[in-house]
Amino acid sequence: MPTYIELANLVIPKSTVDNKYSGGVDRFRTDYNIHGDNRHQEDDLLFSISGMNCDEYDVGELVEKGLDYDDENNTSHDFTILSRYGGCLWKVDWLEFNSMFAWHINTEKEKINIARKRNELTMDIISEMFESGLNPFNTI
Repeated sequence: MPTYIELANLVIPKSTVDNKYSGGVDRFRTDYNIHGDNRHQEDDLLFSISGMNCDEYDVGELVEKGLDYDDENNTSHDFTILSRYGGCLWKVDWLEFNSMFAWHINTEKEKINIARKRNELTMDIISEMFESGLNPFNTI
């Protein structure tokens, strides 16, 4: 399921969190307050931690919890940081995105098609959706 792209997003596959993050998925949800009153998201395959700026994520803490990061090249295969206006700070082979949504490459094709169609919505249609009680920016 695609997740909405906020200004900044720390994106991590759930499988990586499950296999490498100390405490696994449940601990990650607690550490990042996934179910709290914020814009953090999760779908079947990804976690997306929302932020205002790409430099606000504590990469050192992720490494301490078990994720890999190459300091010399400023890259990781375990996670990436995605900016709404600048794309990924480094490419990963498991993530695709458009200007509104990001998704894991193994996401169902139907959900990817929805994300692509929502990316083409005009403001008047988005407004109509909100007025009818639908939020086109929710995780698909």
